[in-house]
Amino acid sequence: MFNIAVSNYKRSNQKPIYATLINKKTNSKFNLQVFISKKKDNNSTNSKSITYLFSTDTPYVQPDSIQTDGGQTKKEWDGSFSVQGYVTLVYSTDNSNGNKVLLTNVNGGWYQEDLTTKISDREVIYACEDPVTYFSQHVEKYPSSNTFNYNTNFSHYVLEDGKGTMCGADISCTLQHGSDSWTFNLNNNLFDNM
Repeated sequence: MFNIAVSNYKRSNQKPIYATLINKKTNSKFNLQVFISKKKDNNSTNSKSITYLFSTDTPYVQPDSIQTDGGQTKKEWDGSFSVQGYVTLVYSTDNSNGNKVLLTNVNGGWYQEDLTTKISDREVIYACEDPVTYFSQHVEKYPSSNTFNYNTNFSHYVLEDGKGTMCGADISCTLQHGSDSWTFNLNNNLFDNM
């Protein structure tokens, strides 16, 4: 799935999206390019989905201008550090009174290409909010394994272009590779007008 998404991206005019990895010891920061697979629509149910895919493989990683302890900008990436993953957002739409969206499911996971990498402290936050539902449609989960699948049980549609509205999910975890420990974060929002 990841290679297909990369191939599709190269043929599109898609604006780059990035996840982040921050070294807990040195504060070195790297940006991981995120690829979006083709949106899938189910016209009979007004249900749609979009999948975000990422990889820590070298071609998709670039350094940020964060200094290491020694004062030098860290430009090198450890190519043996390999984790891939994805997040899929499933949502319904209602265009009867503006463009409204309801997030119905969030699923995804991390996959260790390099088995020496340990994944811990997993967190998934998903929300579909406006000033009326603020926090009532906001959920934090802590998966016990490297895959997750959550039906949101949300019921209130929110305006895509409304003031103070947002719909999407964040995933984060700690990646331990050798003596290095990294904080991974990926923000996947269908829209964010907060």
